[in-house]
Amino acid sequence: MSLHGVRRIVSEVALPDGRVQATLELQCGCTIVRRLDENRLLTAEDGARLAVGKYPCPLGHPVRGG
Repeated sequence: MSLHGVRRIVSEVALPDGRVQATLELQCGCTIVRRLDENRLLTAEDGARLAVGKYPCPLGHPVRGG
C-alpha cells in the first residue's frame, strides 16, 4: 500500500461530532474523502489550509520523489 501526502484540500464540511469530512487530493492526483479530527487540518500563516498525514491511494499509485 502506498501512502501519499495531500496536494490540496478540495473541500471540508464540519460534522456535528466536531470532526471534518474532508475531500483531499493526494500527490498522485487521486481524490479521497475522509472524516478527520479538526486538528489534522491546519491553517498556514499565508492562509493556506493543509492536511497533516499520509493517506493510502485508492488505486495504489506508487509514491514518486523523495
